[in-house]
Amino acid sequence: MAREDILTDDNNELQIVNGDFSIGVSDNQHVDTIFKAQKGEIRSSPHLGFGVIRYIKKTVNKFRVFLRNLKVELEKDGYKEVDIKINQESGELEIDLE
Repeated sequence: MAREDILTDDNNELQIVNGDFSIGVSDNQHVDTIFKAQKGEIRSSPHLGFGVIRYIKKTVNKFRVFLRNLKVELEKDGYKEVDIKINQESGELEIDLE
């Protein structure tokens, strides 16, 4: 599901092109916001937010809980087919949306 919205750069600053907001596919921005935000930080959806910092600050014994909770938060935002993996070589989190 490709969504379009006002785009931001890597510093979360609005992208301005020719004096106007840049509009484009924003799925990566949505995922990033949900991944970082605590519940209550997104005014339009106060129930939405994964809050990754909670998992970083403590030992996660159950990786499945981490993955399930992230998937649930993304599904709350309308993403139906969410596939989350950890790249074994790079250690990067890979999130595929459909």
